[in-house]
Amino acid sequence: GFLLRDIILSARQCWGAVAIFVVSWLLTAVGTAILCARLGPTSLGLMLYDFLSPTVILMSVSLFLLVRTVVRREAQVSTKDKFVATLSSATLGVYLVHPAILDLIREHGITPVTPSVWIGLPVSLETIS
Repeated sequence: GFLLRDIILSARQCWGAVAIFVVSWLLTAVGTAILCARLGPTSLGLMLYDFLSPTVILMSVSLFLLVRTVVRREAQVSTKDKFVATLSSATLGVYLVHPAILDLIREHGITPVTPSVWIGLPVSLETIS
C-alpha cells in the first residue's frame, strides 16, 4: 500500500484494472479447479489459491488501486469522509476475522474443491476477497 498510495488511475486505467482483476480472479478459480482435479487438494493443487500467487497479487493490487482511485475522486467531489473512515477502521477487523469464517465454512464441508469446485471455490474466494 505504501508504494501505491500516491497512484491515481485515469478512467482508462481504471477499466484496465477492472480487466486485470476479473482475469486474475478467473485464472485463480479455473486454474485451481484444473490443478485440484489433476493433483487433488494438495499444496500443489491449491498453489494458485495461495496469498502470494501471481494471480492473487494482481487481484490485490488492481483492487487496491481501484478503491484508492474511487475514494480519492469521491473525496474531491463530495464529503464521504465519514463513510471512508468507517470502512477503513473495519479493514483490520475483517482481515483478522476472515480466517475464522473460512474455518467455519470448512467445518461445514465446503472447501475449494468440495462439494464441487464450482461451488466451493467461489464461496472460499468470496470469503477471502
